[in-house]
Amino acid sequence: MNNLLFIGLVFFTIIGCSSQTKSTKEMNYTDEKFEVGQVWNYETRKGEENSTIQIVKIDKLENEEVFIHISVNGLRMKNSSTESKLSETIGHLPFSRKSIVESVTTLKSSKEELSDFEAGYQNWKEAFEAKKAGVFTISIAEAVKFVETTMNQ
Repeated sequence: MNNLLFIGLVFFTIIGCSSQTKSTKEMNYTDEKFEVGQVWNYETRKGEENSTIQIVKIDKLENEEVFIHISVNGLRMKNSSTESKLSETIGHLPFSRKSIVESVTTLKSSKEELSDFEAGYQNWKEAFEAKKAGVFTISIAEAVKFVETTMNQ
């Protein structure tokens, strides 16, 4: 998982992202549709139809933009650095709210215990505040594909 955290810090600064210069205004912001702890089905990659996302944090920026942080479970990502050669989870990915709205399909559960995302979130937050990171503005499935590709280079 530490591999994914490091890669995560690198990849969302490269492509498919929106770099921001504003700092966060509200932590644990309450959104009208999304809540921390929710588990959603989403438009997955082929072969990962049982994969879900969990909302782990919601931030609102000074410019009123909302970022939704998720973990992804039930994946079948190739990962050459593990014994099984597969990874099933991504602990933290930051997204624009619009990308999440366009990717999710149905609410599976309204409140579940949060996955272990804090280390990934803290790394992202430090990089974001240093203006060295952004958020995904692509679909969740495209971001998962990007993580898989980056992890195996």
